[in-house]
Amino acid sequence: MSRGRAALVLAAFVASLAWVALTPWCTRDRASADDFVAAARAAAIAEIPPGSLVLVHPPWRDDAVAAVRAAGVVADPAAVTSAFAPRHGEPWPPLVVLADADASPLPRALRARLEDERRVGSVAVARTAPGVPLGAGDAGTRDLSDGLAAAEVEVVRGAAVTRCSWSPVERRHRCPGMPEWVHVGVEELPVNGRAQRCTWAHPITDATLVVRFPAVPLQGALTLELALTDGAADNAALAPVRAALLVDGAPALELLQRPGRRGFTRGTAAAGARDAQVELRLTTPNDGQRHTCFRLTTGAGP
Repeated sequence: MSRGRAALVLAAFVASLAWVALTPWCTRDRASADDFVAAARAAAIAEIPPGSLVLVHPPWRDDAVAAVRAAGVVADPAAVTSAFAPRHGEPWPPLVVLADADASPLPRALRARLEDERRVGSVAVARTAPGVPLGAGDAGTRDLSDGLAAAEVEVVRGAAVTRCSWSPVERRHRCPGMPEWVHVGVEELPVNGRAQRCTWAHPITDATLVVRFPAVPLQGALTLELALTDGAADNAALAPVRAALLVDGAPALELLQRPGRRGFTRGTAAAGARDAQVELRLTTPNDGQRHTCFRLTTGAGP
């Protein structure tokens, strides 16, 4: 090896050692876990609406996540997280961001949405506005799944009731002790030849999947749309899916999605202009490949 080449190798080795030594110093976290708790208290994040997330940054600050959860600053400790990865096309929930002001910068897509940013000690606190709601494309129409986080979801089988719980991180209700596909959440699914946003709610054999919206400001009518994903719909040998809609416990509408039929089956029921409990009950005689989703909106009606 020539003297010049040897010098280059030595220089590269020294540079790598310097990088290893200096990186922890340059990128170390300045804010302590207690700083994050203090910032959370100062920001009054206990008042954030249901379905919101408290996002801790940088993402490796598990100690800060644990501290804010343990401090009881947030009504739902599970809403505090360092991981946020919304699906493509999914509306963002309201976020409260707690970021170490001297650590790595926030992602550009997140920073572009920040509002009301301020600094509390060594922690930057900011909020984001929620994303575009599902029903925003139809003037005067409200999609009930915009309030899915506050809904009550349960699986009823005879006298046994399994209550499902909302996961703020996954943006869906998960049902304990049941397969992964037994969940309720807004997704983008293949319906009638294209990707469409609707609420996944897979029914279960010999049981009723219940999605209950406790207090809905009705606007005159309720419209229910029910579909199977295209792959499930194309199998005409499988079972139908039935959806029953109740308003304050009274039957309002019933739909049947038959196998072999693509697209949404749609029905509308008069509901008046009032606050009411709206409940959707989904059943099937056989849950094999019954990949079901629904849209439920309230508006002025036809």
